[in-house]
Amino acid sequence: MLLQRHNSVVNFYRFCLTAPSIFTRLSSNKAAVCIVVAAVAAGCAGLESKPAAEVVKEKSQARWDALVKGDLKTAYEFYTPTTRQSLKYEGFVIAYPQNLYKSATVDKVNCPKPDLCYADVTLENLVKGHRIKGPLRETWIREGNDWWYAWKG
Repeated sequence: MLLQRHNSVVNFYRFCLTAPSIFTRLSSNKAAVCIVVAAVAAGCAGLESKPAAEVVKEKSQARWDALVKGDLKTAYEFYTPTTRQSLKYEGFVIAYPQNLYKSATVDKVNCPKPDLCYADVTLENLVKGHRIKGPLRETWIREGNDWWYAWKG
């Protein structure tokens, strides 16, 4: 096995077999690119290691937070791409009740299949001047590399 002299490090126990001076010859641009690539790779590795239930819980809570605030544009973006092709934003806004939800908490998420999760949500609604809490189960599916709220229209 041959060792390359440039830009390689071989550590054998506590002995470094590559001279440190080699690294000082790297240009600052190459060093910066290496740092950026390492940071991106570390970030992507972190995303991959997150369990589906955790990802869906975060997305579901973000969707409900948007609905409670009345931010329908943000809430609409959580729908599957297929749903958004048939249900345009303008129609979504007309059909969606405004100021109905006062709070929402995603209690738990169950993922019985790799591409399917159910989020159990506790909603607090305002009905005839009274706040009423109730459970809701919503469906989330994986399309491509992302999770989406599956609307049952």
